[in-house]
Amino acid sequence: MKRYSNGFSNRKRIIIFMITILILGIITGIIYYYKLPNLTKNVLLENISNTILKSNISIMITHIIMLIIILISSFIIVGLPLSYFCLFYEGLSIGFNIIVLFTYKGVKGLIYSLIYNILYKFIFIAMFLIFIYKITSLTYNIFKLIILKDKNIKRTISNKLKSILLIILFIFIVDIINYFLNPYILNVFKNLLK
Repeated sequence: MKRYSNGFSNRKRIIIFMITILILGIITGIIYYYKLPNLTKNVLLENISNTILKSNISIMITHIIMLIIILISSFIIVGLPLSYFCLFYEGLSIGFNIIVLFTYKGVKGLIYSLIYNILYKFIFIAMFLIFIYKITSLTYNIFKLIILKDKNIKRTISNKLKSILLIILFIFIVDIINYFLNPYILNVFKNLLK
């Protein structure tokens, strides 16, 4: 029973750590905006309505490349810090997006930002948190296989890889849906930015 409760507490610690990194990223994104020179802020605000309404396939490509690089690099343990850095970056982009749109249009901009982040980021972040948890577990199991020579762990590694690949596939499908559907939904709310 002690082993089970210890595993649960480890899981809980990892989840709390990941959420803390995400929140720190959001706060950093807000602070980063305020540290920008006024000229940069003005250029950003002048181009925001054109930029935010355009659907871009680069989001989908970035997600897939990032996930595959993290997966491959997790075999050499580099993937673990890289995945936490990417989580921090996603938080930073959310925080930056929120504060830019709030500065641009006040409460209307904040509402639009929340809609935008829910549509484009919420499912990705949720799946990315699961992905990072699985990568953390995979890296730990690979470490056990290499250092401790635990041959019984190979099946666990195989199962972890399958679940990670399913998560990548799910994120890819969600990104495709976002690419085609979200621009129409955002167009409905574009009056908030006028």
